[in-house]
Amino acid sequence: MATYFVLICPLFVIVIILLVVAYMMRNNNYWKKRGVSYLNPKPLFGNIFSIFIWKSSLHQFLRTIYEENMEPFFGIFFLDQPVLVIKDLTLMKHILVQDFEFFQNRSMGINENHDPIGSKIYFFSQMPYWKKTRKEVSSLYTSSKLKTQFKVLQFNCEQLTDAMKTKITNKGSVFDVKQLTKKYTINVIIAAFFGIKADCFENDQNVFLKVSEGLMNWKAIWHAIQASYMFIMPNYVKSFHISFLDKASTDFFREFTWELINIREKCGRKNNDLIDILLELKHKQNIKNHNTYESDVLAAHVCQVFAAGYESSSTTIALSLFELAKNFKCQKLAREEIVAFLEKYGEITYFNIQYLKYSKNCISETLRKYPTLAFLDRRCTKPYRLPGTNLVLEKGQAVYFSNWGIHNDPRYYPNPSQFDPDRFTEENIRQRPDFSYLPFGHGPRNCSGQRFATLSSVMALANILYNFEIRIPEGGSDTVKFITKGTLLQPVNGIHLEFIQISNNV
Repeated sequence: MATYFVLICPLFVIVIILLVVAYMMRNNNYWKKRGVSYLNPKPLFGNIFSIFIWKSSLHQFLRTIYEENMEPFFGIFFLDQPVLVIKDLTLMKHILVQDFEFFQNRSMGINENHDPIGSKIYFFSQMPYWKKTRKEVSSLYTSSKLKTQFKVLQFNCEQLTDAMKTKITNKGSVFDVKQLTKKYTINVIIAAFFGIKADCFENDQNVFLKVSEGLMNWKAIWHAIQASYMFIMPNYVKSFHISFLDKASTDFFREFTWELINIREKCGRKNNDLIDILLELKHKQNIKNHNTYESDVLAAHVCQVFAAGYESSSTTIALSLFELAKNFKCQKLAREEIVAFLEKYGEITYFNIQYLKYSKNCISETLRKYPTLAFLDRRCTKPYRLPGTNLVLEKGQAVYFSNWGIHNDPRYYPNPSQFDPDRFTEENIRQRPDFSYLPFGHGPRNCSGQRFATLSSVMALANILYNFEIRIPEGGSDTVKFITKGTLLQPVNGIHLEFIQISNNV
């Protein structure tokens, strides 16, 4: 009997392996049967083996295949699942805007039971919950609220430049500006939307800095794995207990949200911010404590605003400074505009910041070269015939777009590796086709906070350029390496630049 088991066990293991491989390869002819050009999948991994071994991030992989394939659309495989990649801008317009009713959801998977707050975040949410929360999220970024929030930007820009001055000697100093822009964006978000001071510049052990590390720390292997796998293996999310928020972050946002609500209720002050909106929802739904489904919806709003804002904007500001350090002529033009502007107006306000056109163009060009969220995704919610083709997408079909690839496509941006803010003059914008610039997505599921993000970035850039000359440090690299894990475009080791304080005497 023992000999029998010795013989049969290896055979049993081999059969199981063959069955698993056969199952994972069952869709290999999916695109071929439909007459769609596709990349040949490898056993088990499909086309994404490079992502599993950390050789490439998802956005880097999508940009690479965008550049290597000339078809308007083509098929790939995430493990065993067929995915359609769209390059054609007209088809993108249909999917993201004109035919949005067929593509109302994003493609990622999220475990509602294992991640009770993360699954309710507006960015991740699915219909019909997404439609319910859209109004609350959009109301955060009205013109009247942006006017009120602008004072927060002014105050925190002064704090940012003061913090930079403390690091600078007479001959200039080299430091990681990304760390400071991150503190700036966290301070701004906490004050503008929650009505309290974060004081990140005063305390490196600040609770919000610690929470931010837990949310977007792609150097932490397991966190990066979970963030990527939500997209590339959404059907297996529940089986592997994959989540966006870990338990510590979930507990923090529950307690923090309830604390903010209690403080606001006791003082009775109206700030015209997110907490006022949450108070109204709490009273409407008669929410009594912070351990219910309804209270987790409130906490998800807080997490969404915090997580979506600080990392993307801080990276954009830092990368813009990096490009201006490399391209000193552009830096000089931007500074001249700012000096002339302040001579005329005295200060930057909500009403006159629109005249800092070159500074805004610098931010726009940075977002072209380095869109923080460097891919877009949708999932088909009902059968859809792709316009101009015989291809019918089935319900559940994932569709991806590489906005990073589009932004670096020489058909739309000649010499795309060159940093050129003049690409975003009104005349040059008119000459480009629609949907060739997508740093904030497009359509109903675009980024609701893009106006706030742009204002805070332009404001920070203008204040820094007015006070400092920026250079690439001696021996420093003139290229940026990005982390090959996670889902956001993030520099590997920050952005180290040399800053020299200047005086404009305006």
